[in-house]
Parts: sequence; structure tokens; C-alpha cells
Amino acid sequence: MMMSSSFMRVLTFLMMMSSFCVLTSAAAEETTTTYDVRDGAGGEYDAGITTSGELSQAVDAAIAELMGTKGWFHDLRNTTGYKHALEVVTCTPDKNMWLYPPEKTATGSLKRVLTTGKLVVAGVKWSAPGAADYRTNPDAPTGFWPKYLEAIVDKISKAYKKNIRVVRIYYQ
Repeated sequence: MMMSSSFMRVLTFLMMMSSFCVLTSAAAEETTTTYDVRDGAGGEYDAGITTSGELSQAVDAAIAELMGTKGWFHDLRNTTGYKHALEVVTCTPDKNMWLYPPEKTATGSLKRVLTTGKLVVAGVKWSAPGAADYRTNPDAPTGFWPKYLEAIVDKISKAYKKNIRVVRIYYQ
């Protein structure tokens, strides 16, 4: 199915805004999640309830750190060939305002990520030039959005001096 470039830009903007809304709403309030999923590496997490507020704070701190790096966003757009992403910053990327929660008192999803060294993300296999390709090699997707997530996880790894990797689970 062929889509016009205008349609693709609108679709990409809507996906970006949807992601932004999820991130900002998760950061604004504590989110409770019931999980019972395979970790993508042959293991299985126990069913339980976890909270994501502290993980959202760590993601926010990583994004602020990335956005505070001069030229980072522009370089990401250029290296992935994805020109439709817009940098919209409503908050200062001051590292003193966006702090990583302390590891020693971490709870919920952040504690799980720091303990297991895995950030489990779920989604569908889709592809759009430059934006993302989750189809060709689902375990190592390419494009703007996978690189953005890799950069966030890299910042979190460095902040906590841990080796954290992304584990992807795809819906049918």
C-alpha cells in the first residue's frame, strides 16, 4: 500500500505525540502495571504489580540530559535520515532539575530494571523509512525511534553504572 508523504508526516507526528503523551502522563503520575510476560530471552517474569513512577523519572532525566547535549537531536535526525521529528522542549534540560532517583531506594519498575539489567518494551513490528524498521531485524531495529530509546537506556546505564539492555517483545 502506497502512502503519500503528507499522510506519512501526519501519521508520524501523531505517533510521536502519542508517545510523548504516554511519557508525560507516566511522569505526571505513578502508574501501576500488572505484568506477566516473557522477557524475550527465554525467561519469564513472575506475575505481580509494579509501579513505574521512578522509571519515568529516570527516563525524564535521560531525555533532559540528551536534549541538553548540543546538536544531539539534530545529529540523530541526520544519521537516521528521519527529517520529520521535531524537537519541542517546554522544560529546561537542566541536569539539576531532572534527577535520577537514587538506586538504593529504588522501587517498582526502576528497581526491576536495575536488578535484572533489562528494560522490557513491547510493541508491534512496523517499518517507515527513517523513523523505524522493526521488521527486518526485530532484535536490532534501526531508525530514529530505536536509536532514541538506545540513547535513553545508555544514559540510564551510565547514571547507575549498570549495563542495561533493551529486551523487545512483539505483539502478533
